[in-house]
Amino acid sequence: MLEQVFENVEYDPFRCIPSKLVGDAGMVFPFEYDSIQGSDHIKGVYKGLNVELSDIELYHVESIYNEERGDWEEKKEKCFQGQWLVCDFGKELSGEVRLSENAKKLRRQHRSDSVEMENPAFNDRFLVTAASAQEAYYLLTPHMMEYILSAAGRSGGEVYMAFLRGGKLHIAVQTGRDFFELGKSAANIERLRQKFLGELRWFTGILDELRLADTLYRKATDKE
Repeated sequence: MLEQVFENVEYDPFRCIPSKLVGDAGMVFPFEYDSIQGSDHIKGVYKGLNVELSDIELYHVESIYNEERGDWEEKKEKCFQGQWLVCDFGKELSGEVRLSENAKKLRRQHRSDSVEMENPAFNDRFLVTAASAQEAYYLLTPHMMEYILSAAGRSGGEVYMAFLRGGKLHIAVQTGRDFFELGKSAANIERLRQKFLGELRWFTGILDELRLADTLYRKATDKE
């Protein structure tokens, strides 16, 4: 099934995207996390682009003193459970832009770097942050905002994205579940196959849309 979507694909059910790679995204979340776990690591090539994808769980770890035992113990709270994709476009992007499911807490924290887009429905669902509003307008074209809104509606969770100037795109979806879950009912192999393909193609569909956007990459004239 994976080979239908990716070339040179590798799958390891017990690994996940490296913690450093997740941290490098600088994703704008409405929570803080200290620990990363995951599984179902997929690494391959999609239409010439290097991609990694896995289940990710993010935890906030707090040390609490237990007076009865007379020592410190860790309290671990799960903040995020879902899927995370990293795609390397191999070229410098037009800017560094992040979008997050709208949260009042985030809006208060990001008054200085939030960008109001020209799509009211998009603004209702997402907070966009960028050092430059122009970079956000370049990357999030009217068509791209409509597509992301539509995709988010089909995601089954909360969507977070980070466009990094160096060329990588991170997409995280907080679904509250793992990839490739069989469910409790009797497994119908073909039905499961189509379900899993649909989950993968949700991510690759966004990559397909971005590949068509002529404003995705930084032009040579922009560097001058």
